[in-house]
Amino acid sequence: MVAVFNDRFRGAIKGGNDDASRGFATGAEGNERGIVLGVTGSVNDFTAEANESINYVTAHDNLNLWDKIAFSHGANDLAISPYRLIDEKNGIFESDAVKSAVLANGIVFTSQGIPFFQAGDEFLRSKSGDHNSYASPDSVNMIRWENADRFREIIDYYSGLIRLRKVYSAFRQTNKKDIEDSIEILKAEGLGVAFVIKEQIANNNEQRKANKIFVAYNGSMQATVFSLPDDVPVWRQVVDSKRAGTDTLAEISGDITLPPLSMAVLLSF
Repeated sequence: MVAVFNDRFRGAIKGGNDDASRGFATGAEGNERGIVLGVTGSVNDFTAEANESINYVTAHDNLNLWDKIAFSHGANDLAISPYRLIDEKNGIFESDAVKSAVLANGIVFTSQGIPFFQAGDEFLRSKSGDHNSYASPDSVNMIRWENADRFREIIDYYSGLIRLRKVYSAFRQTNKKDIEDSIEILKAEGLGVAFVIKEQIANNNEQRKANKIFVAYNGSMQATVFSLPDDVPVWRQVVDSKRAGTDTLAEISGDITLPPLSMAVLLSF
């Protein structure tokens, strides 16, 4: 098997590589189909099996994730003030740029295929807007570990998504038929994407079973209501706009309202 970096999915999520263009995670309509194709491991696009797709938004070249997202949200002075868009006094998750960055890789972690993220994404690493830093000095390329403390909430969110993916094999399917049989797309329009993964079992260490997993992404700058499948009376939410993992955060029935630029994962047992 040979896997490739999925540039189509990348573009649908974030837009262009080195400019201020926008994708689904930064509020640009028209990318919903690209998100659906990527979420399903691109088995209806260009792969024979989901593990042929390496899902990512940034790697070693081009703008790294935070710088790209910041440009898309209007920051043009990253060399001077890379975190100008974050008001830490009001809470890191109040920044639209932070929301977009977390949503971008949240989509990656909850999609079929091989997830990949660049070192430092989990604490908003900046290279001061340098999009081609192979010959740049350490002052640009160094990982500033002090930001791991400064932006600890982002690390916790990433850790929770990784834990969720490890526990529930629903997010790690490979076979095209299995993916097509188990994933039902509920919405793919208006900067909203929602789907259900049916009848999946957690790994043997956890000994847990989720009959269904509901996942929704809101790429809009407005709060959006998503309808939950009515064949489940109560859903247990494990991912919201600020927390991620496998613990129940809330019990929800009927509809769920997602804040702007956010995602949600809910389980039924």
